[in-house]
Amino acid sequence: MLCGLAVFRGAFDLDAAKAIAGDAAVAPTQVTEALTNLVAKSLVSSEIVDGAPHYRLLETTRAYALEKLAIAAGNETNARRHAIHHREPRPFEAASHSIGIPTSTEASLLFDA
Repeated sequence: MLCGLAVFRGAFDLDAAKAIAGDAAVAPTQVTEALTNLVAKSLVSSEIVDGAPHYRLLETTRAYALEKLAIAAGNETNARRHAIHHREPRPFEAASHSIGIPTSTEASLLFDA
């Protein structure tokens, strides 16, 4: 699971971890326990942000995990999961869009034009 989390360059929440790292080896329901074990081993740091836990890999741990992932040829699969997870609209963006506030994608199109 550690290698799967290496696609995150910064902080991530439990839902993101489940979407990216949950696979045949670690079911999404087991991600919480696995993440807790990684935090206990100091391989992943944890902090509470807005009342919810957020996690982050130290850069040296991330580099090691990316290297192992490349060797195992799983980087493309996890990168695809990461892109799909971040492509899905967030509740805030959906609510903002319904009241006329452009989503981040729409806003970037406006500013890039």
